[in-house]
Amino acid sequence: MDNKNRLRAGWRNIYKLSLQDCRTKTTTVSRGTSGLDCLLQEYSINMYYVSKQMEIAGCHRLTLPYESKCRKMHGHNWIVTVHCKAKELNAEGMVVDFKVIKEKIHGYLDHGDFNELLPFNPTAENIARWICEQVEHCYRVDIEESRNNKVTYIKDEE
Repeated sequence: MDNKNRLRAGWRNIYKLSLQDCRTKTTTVSRGTSGLDCLLQEYSINMYYVSKQMEIAGCHRLTLPYESKCRKMHGHNWIVTVHCKAKELNAEGMVVDFKVIKEKIHGYLDHGDFNELLPFNPTAENIARWICEQVEHCYRVDIEESRNNKVTYIKDEE
């Protein structure tokens, strides 16, 4: 059973955990410790999460098999949020430097023609996946193309 399934099963037994000794390889937690604390220690799910939000101005046109105004060149001021996570921090004490994210994404895409910059049909969904692939430790990207149009890409756990 992988950790995710163990964790699901563990939630069902959380109250049982708080009533008994919980032992891990490195730590013994005595009675009185909450079941949640015990479960977190047992399955080592400590994680650092960081997010970088930026605005990217860009234009694109979509290749679509049906009539749509999106087939014509148009622009957006995209609000992009890049989410990263890591169990351990790097030598500088970070998951990833925010400056690196900004340089890789904003520096490359801002005020650009996405059709020329990217090797695929530049839908918000495809762009979100591409951004996630560019940034180390990225697991999720949110793109707000407009107030009413939003996309989220979440990378599968490996």
